Amino acid sequence: MSHPSRLSGRLLNGRYRTALASGWRPSAAGLLFAAASGVNVLVQYPAFRAHHRSAGSVMADWNACWRVWCRDVATAAAVRRRTAGAAA
Repeated sequence: MSHPSRLSGRLLNGRYRTALASGWRPSAAGLLFAAASGVNVLVQYPAFRAHHRSAGSVMADWNACWRVWCRDVATAAAVRRRTAGAAA
């Protein structure tokens, strides 16, 4: 049996999960969040789309998924900066 979060259109926690729509773009708030997090949208948006389309991801809230992606990218960049600073 497939994991319920992987089934498009399934109701989970009161929301339907769907695949990433072909025309989906981050909301204005999502773009502001990315900018405030120091995320390069021109690099990360194509990576986000490619990752989730190739993985067949289904989500209840793609804007929330984008914010998590941006937060993870910003966290990874901060860790790399700290690690590089400690090695110098």
